[in-house]
Amino acid sequence: MAFFKQKLKKIWLIHGYYLNLQRNNTRNNSKNILNLKQNIMKKSFIFGAALMLAGAFGFQSCSQESNPGVPTEAAIDNGTELAAAITGFAKDGVLTLPKNVVELNVAADIDLSQVEIKNASPLTLNVAKGVKLTVAKNLNNISINGDAEGPATIEAKETVAISGTEEAPIGIANANFIIANNFTLENAIIDASKVSDPFIALTSEPTVAFLPKSDGTGDTDYYGISNILLKNVTLTGVKNSIIYDNDKKYCVVDLTIDDCVIGLATEATMNQAIISFKQGGVKDFAMKNSTVYQTAEAENNYFLRYNNSARLDRYGFDKNTETQSINFLNNTFYNVNKNGQWGNYGGIAGQAYSEFHVVGNIWVDCGNGQISRRLLGGRNASSYKTCEFNNNTYWFNGAAETGNTNYDAGTQLATDPAFKDAANADFTPTGADQVSNKTGDPRWFAAE
Repeated sequence: MAFFKQKLKKIWLIHGYYLNLQRNNTRNNSKNILNLKQNIMKKSFIFGAALMLAGAFGFQSCSQESNPGVPTEAAIDNGTELAAAITGFAKDGVLTLPKNVVELNVAADIDLSQVEIKNASPLTLNVAKGVKLTVAKNLNNISINGDAEGPATIEAKETVAISGTEEAPIGIANANFIIANNFTLENAIIDASKVSDPFIALTSEPTVAFLPKSDGTGDTDYYGISNILLKNVTLTGVKNSIIYDNDKKYCVVDLTIDDCVIGLATEATMNQAIISFKQGGVKDFAMKNSTVYQTAEAENNYFLRYNNSARLDRYGFDKNTETQSINFLNNTFYNVNKNGQWGNYGGIAGQAYSEFHVVGNIWVDCGNGQISRRLLGGRNASSYKTCEFNNNTYWFNGAAETGNTNYDAGTQLATDPAFKDAANADFTPTGADQVSNKTGDPRWFAAE
């Protein structure tokens, strides 16, 4: 009705202006001109009436049947079932939502692999107990709220990015991911406290191709995924592994965790590792500008673990020209793997192509007081062509680690970082050395 009234107002404004114009121009004209004006007025009235009728019919034509790609606000409302919205209004594989729609329900398993959701406003999907969402297209500014008694599973069949913005991060609660290809999770706040499965698991039924051998003689037996990225993600309540290869021979070429805060509440991890590759491994691993902590006592044997056969040449790369790297840059770790090992990847230990870049990190009560040794696979720094260590803090049971200079040959900050309130997850360093060198996760200095 509002649309109709606007049409009507516009028509009468135009019509009134036209009459005034005609009145001014014909005030002193002859009777013939007056008759002409009257004829024009009649025609104008008829034309206006026609426009009003067309407007009314145009308003009525914005219906599900005639224009399914552009639903009205009345057609899709908050709380509508996503499946019904797609069936009724998706057009050419795109569901365009009205701006007022900020919440849809998902009552049963749904395959979104052929559908792109275009939401003008941030959208929340309320997912029923144990439901699986299958996606193959990006989800932008779409939060996912699973059921606490039966968390949702988001299965990414193709290369997929799920992201909010820095100003408006998406929220994900009670959900885990199964991925089949390249994957990005960015600008998100996630509560995984009701999820007992690995937070991100690679599919147990690989669909990606094997990586080719560097000499061109065929393929390796490693399934290749180019990249997995977690960026600006706050993830809390993690009960299992953060990433798990599902006991399949995957090589992730580039795995990066950047600008993240991860709170662990581990009860059991796959293959006893927080980042767990039971059959496969990673070519280039990087963790930077991030914080990982565990406030409750828990035992995990490893932080980062590859299968011992997983190494550069077996992935199909030329070991004479390529490198395999492990990078920890400006991170803060607290009470993680306290009595376990930080790294376990015997296949790359001592290899000339292996590179290590470990700079500006703070470890407190982690890795059984042997961080640098386990990072290097038990080999001295001199075993590697590139082995960069500098300005790291290794603080364990109230004292600095000792006897580790064969592994970390750079400058070590052998003093207590004195976190402001670690028990309540405030890891702002107050130790003079850490403050002056701005080590650890930069977010803890952001308030200065």
